Amino acid sequence: MRVQITHLKAPWPQGAVVGDVLELDSIPAWAAGKCHPVGDDVALTIAVTSDLKAPVTEEAQASESLAQAEAQAAEEKAEIQGKGKKHK
Repeated sequence: MRVQITHLKAPWPQGAVVGDVLELDSIPAWAAGKCHPVGDDVALTIAVTSDLKAPVTEEAQASESLAQAEAQAAEEKAEIQGKGKKHK
């Protein structure tokens, strides 16, 4: 399906602008309302090799890293507390 970009507040391919046309297997949830289907006769302006996926944002990466660090800290705290009880 060919779609034309109507809004840029989505993770479109780098360099994409409003009005560009690209080919997608289906419209991803993040692109709903930010593009509209066009006919197969409309020329493509952006080549996409596979269906676009929403990228992992820096905020999501930071959140995941924080969760991992907190889990590690909890494990280390439990280990330290466990060693402290053995020596009493």
